[in-house]
Amino acid sequence: MHGKIDTEISNRVQKANQIYYQINQTIVGKKEINNTKMGIYSMVYLSALFCGSEMWTTLTKHGSRTTGAEMRCIRKCKGKTSRERIRNIQIRGILNQEPVTKMVDKREQKWFGHLIRMDSIKKPRQVWDARVEGTWGRGRPRIEWEELVWKLTKKREDLTGGDWAGEGQGSIMDFADEN
Repeated sequence: MHGKIDTEISNRVQKANQIYYQINQTIVGKKEINNTKMGIYSMVYLSALFCGSEMWTTLTKHGSRTTGAEMRCIRKCKGKTSRERIRNIQIRGILNQEPVTKMVDKREQKWFGHLIRMDSIKKPRQVWDARVEGTWGRGRPRIEWEELVWKLTKKREDLTGGDWAGEGQGSIMDFADEN
């Protein structure tokens, strides 16, 4: 399973880089304003990178792969290189950007919340509720998407004090228990 995720993430990063560098060579030059470059980054690059990311079971190596691709692009937008030894946090702070790994986590949680609220007659909900019968193969059990999202949700609720959406709607854990 994770081999498929590895190739999916590699393909997404490759496609996003191809799109960005094609646009960068044709439309955006060195003299353009950073706001224009960051607009293209957020509209084109992130859209290509995030396609299908709601169902990724991301591991640490996937996070570092996407972060590396993101920072190459952001540094190019800012006109800085990795040789200048400026930390990623500083560049993100200057450009007011959130890390890609956090964006992917938010997208996963958003899809999970949507999936929980979905009627049981809808196909995505039926697929999510279905369980595969049989035995696992040998070796360490792999982390499942649902388990990953529950961990992210628990971590987020610990940070927000149990308020899932930050709008007084209560805990997603309580909502999931009701359904």
